[in-house]
Amino acid sequence: MIPSKLTEFIDSLKDRKAAIKLSDKLNSLQRNYGDNFQYTTKIAYYVDEETNVARLIFTSLVGKQSYDVFNGNIAEFISKAHKLEDGRNVEVFGIVLTDFLTMPELEALNNYNRYCEKKISKDSAKQAITVRYKLGDVLTLKSKIRDGSKKIIKKFIVKKIIWSICSNPVNVIVVQQVEGPINNMSLTKADCKKYHIKYEENLQVYSMLTNFIKLKQ
Repeated sequence: MIPSKLTEFIDSLKDRKAAIKLSDKLNSLQRNYGDNFQYTTKIAYYVDEETNVARLIFTSLVGKQSYDVFNGNIAEFISKAHKLEDGRNVEVFGIVLTDFLTMPELEALNNYNRYCEKKISKDSAKQAITVRYKLGDVLTLKSKIRDGSKKIIKKFIVKKIIWSICSNPVNVIVVQQVEGPINNMSLTKADCKKYHIKYEENLQVYSMLTNFIKLKQ
């Protein structure tokens, strides 16, 4: 499955011959992974200093591996042969452009690469979590009994699921406490703006690893 951000970048290219070549090659690589796989590979923009030729550079790799091999100087990367730790060769492809990318084209490319980084981070975060939450889930949290005190039960409703922030896995949920003593810090309006969530009273952030119990609805 080719991401819409990648399609937007290909559509933005004024060099239609290069766009067709890029589309055909990426679709060919995508077929190696199946229709349900969200194809994510970094595409770099490179202008050769000696020839002044502009190219789009990408590899046969997808996901985190694709981004790892592009670390460092692109010119050095292109000039060297690359292999993975398991010995496999890394195929490198270049699509020559008839002209330099314009600012709108560069922005479309950056949007696609940013999308890939966020998706890779989100997928990585999901792999670390076994319990899955969805919006509207009703959760309870029971405190431990100490020194004969009564068990305290709090009830929450899931309002937002956040896997990553700025490509960094965080694995948290934003919940609204609806029952029980409120003794945890609640989100402010500024916090809600940061997390892109509508402000409501008694919103709190918890790790997905918190020992919640889901209630059947």
